[in-house]
Amino acid sequence: MPPGHLPRFPEDTEFVEFSQDPVYVKLAEGTQADATPAPAPAPVNLPPGKINYAGMPPTKTMKDGSGKAASMIMGKFANGAKTVNRITIEEGFEWSTGVKPHLPGCPEHCPATHFGFIERGQMEIKMAGSEEWTVFGPGDAYHVPPGHLPRFAKGETVMMEFSNDDTYTHENFLSGLNFFIIEHTFKEGKAEEWWGNMAKMMGDPAAMSAMMTAQHEAGFHNHSFLPGSSLTGTVHCVWEGSAGKSVTDMQTFIDAQFGEHMTNTVHGPVDAGTAQLAYSPYFGNNPAAAPSPVKGSTMAVIQHVIKPGQGDTLFANMGKMMADPGAMEGMNAKHKALGFVNHAFFPIKGKTEGLFALCIWECKEGIGMQALQEMIDEHPGVGPYCDNKVFIIDASKGMINLTQQFAPSPEALKGATPAVPVVAPQKSVA
Repeated sequence: MPPGHLPRFPEDTEFVEFSQDPVYVKLAEGTQADATPAPAPAPVNLPPGKINYAGMPPTKTMKDGSGKAASMIMGKFANGAKTVNRITIEEGFEWSTGVKPHLPGCPEHCPATHFGFIERGQMEIKMAGSEEWTVFGPGDAYHVPPGHLPRFAKGETVMMEFSNDDTYTHENFLSGLNFFIIEHTFKEGKAEEWWGNMAKMMGDPAAMSAMMTAQHEAGFHNHSFLPGSSLTGTVHCVWEGSAGKSVTDMQTFIDAQFGEHMTNTVHGPVDAGTAQLAYSPYFGNNPAAAPSPVKGSTMAVIQHVIKPGQGDTLFANMGKMMADPGAMEGMNAKHKALGFVNHAFFPIKGKTEGLFALCIWECKEGIGMQALQEMIDEHPGVGPYCDNKVFIIDASKGMINLTQQFAPSPEALKGATPAVPVVAPQKSVA
């Protein structure tokens, strides 16, 4: 929160501050206030920063050798100057098998400085060369230097960290979140043959298992297969590469898999620090069971292409939106009330013009492409600044692996696949 503001407290409030600003330190020490009037604060372009963690997916999740999980949500305020991490750790989680393998060089002790606050649970710390455990519980602030081991033996532990140490926010650590979006277009006359081969493969569980094993050994995992409504139409896929896999590696791999029948365009890597991934990372984790197939709802991939000269305005607008979680929640609630849910947002790292992001949306049963197109063209985040191309997914042929948000009708649950009617466009979703 920058200088030049006024606070208001409509109800009893308790909070913890980690600011380096000395103004209230002097006040607490009883230092005499300077009689010289304070200068007016410099103009501030951004509003106060706010991050609301409710419903946010983890930036990174790790599981130890026994399956216990630790997850981190890395939040960054709109101006990029402050980072705060919310960490949730299951009781009994082992740092040595859950975190150590993700760190460069696999150090014997944690190499980071931790500065934060325990919200609930308990963290115990033992420094290298010592047998003494220091206990931190709810309400405790902590500052832990490098060269330590943590232990979590009393319930689920939740902590907030404000450290400037980049060990757990550095690309080397987050590189486990290495996602790519592939756009496949069929070569002339090759679609029918490819679909025939795929049908044979899907009818042979042993062959499917062997193919997936080979893909994993090569360092790649397919999270979803999103075909279009036409057998010859565009297909999108969401892939994950193991740590260190580059765009070139992904391109070489995907061309070897599908190059005979398709032209494959690799979009990525996805900027994991700002993405809404929706899929739990495969590498370094125990994969969760796949959700039930989508029935009734219509799923779509949307490509967002920045209009010429609109890039700066787009990103400034997105920064303001992300700095106001209340507005974001309100917008999402309005979208859902109109029958639209955004499952995933995949910004492409470093892209500031052209195709900069892809999204996956769900439309409530009975809502068609026309309504989706108009909604996304009016979307306050991207609508005025992007050309938005909608690709409807054929859920009956695809592997979507996302949890459906709208309840299907009895007819859809029975397996019926009625044609999606064109519904009058929905307006004023902002």
